[in-house]
Amino acid sequence: MHSSQHLCWSQARRPPEESKLFHYGFISTVSQEKLTFNAFGDDTQDELRRAIIRSNVIDEYYSDGYRVTERDEVAAAFRAEFDRIRVLVPDAHPDELLYQMELFLLGNLSSRIPERRAALVVLGYFFESCDLFDDVSAEGASSTSGTGRQ
Repeated sequence: MHSSQHLCWSQARRPPEESKLFHYGFISTVSQEKLTFNAFGDDTQDELRRAIIRSNVIDEYYSDGYRVTERDEVAAAFRAEFDRIRVLVPDAHPDELLYQMELFLLGNLSSRIPERRAALVVLGYFFESCDLFDDVSAEGASSTSGTGRQ
């Protein structure tokens, strides 16, 4: 990826012909630089990598959706909650932030492992698209909320 580009993609990142690649086995990956920049622990980085491999399912859901604005509405709700948590707990470790976002998605009762994995795929999707956590710009600063970890 060009150093001047952000390490995330937007909803309009793929033309329709590329979306077919996802359907037929293209595997999405996330930048190690972005994972490191956001200061996730090693285990969380591994979990996010595994989850993001399946983010194409979320992408397909939104591209085949009935409501054109649904993805943006969900992303905005996640971002609002993420920002709320950051204000409430400004020194929270990124692993804790991800856990709090999982609770937001699943509720605070214990969930079965398949549900937790599915939640992580959803959160990984929005991490990869830079709706959650910080994007690394060419200058190494955050382009989403100004609180990137260096």
